[in-house]
Amino acid sequence: MPETQVALPDEGEWGPAFAALPSDRQRMFVVALVDQGGRNASRAYREAGYTAANENVARVGAHRLSHDAAVQAAIREQSFKRMGAAGLAATSFLVDVLNSDDPNVKVGTKLKAAAMIMNRTGLHETTEHVVTTEKKLNEQEKIDRIILTAEKLGIDPKTLLGNAGYNVAALEKPKAIDITPSVVNPNVDGSVAGLEDLL
Repeated sequence: MPETQVALPDEGEWGPAFAALPSDRQRMFVVALVDQGGRNASRAYREAGYTAANENVARVGAHRLSHDAAVQAAIREQSFKRMGAAGLAATSFLVDVLNSDDPNVKVGTKLKAAAMIMNRTGLHETTEHVVTTEKKLNEQEKIDRIILTAEKLGIDPKTLLGNAGYNVAALEKPKAIDITPSVVNPNVDGSVAGLEDLL
């Protein structure tokens, strides 16, 4: 004997997953299951209008329905709608706890309610992370840095490095060799004078 059937929401309130279910009985099963928080699928099965000879048959039918992919999608959809609608009730509850004059409401509970409200209204606590990085240079890297700095400042690196035990002579750059090409003047007839001397 089926229990009292649940009422379906108006079609305008149906989401796509709920509307995609093939029968109103499946929709009623989803509504009944979500309304009671999923505590008793067998009862939701009977409330949806399904008949079962005994509790075991109802349990098997409810199990089969609740594991159907389309039914699960509709359950998720209805659950999100229910959760969204409960947002106002949850907000009111938090504010009531914060403003309560009841001596049984502890100060710690009020502080938690205040923190929850502040975190959700943009007044959340700030955290600060300090990251310290340290790069250790080896001896050659230190010398290279000194040389670069000296060159940027227009100072001879030998002046900065002094007698620190480094091979100052090795810091001297090789002198550039000036190679200037000689100019060869062509004669009026197109021949080049002096080429025979080069051969």
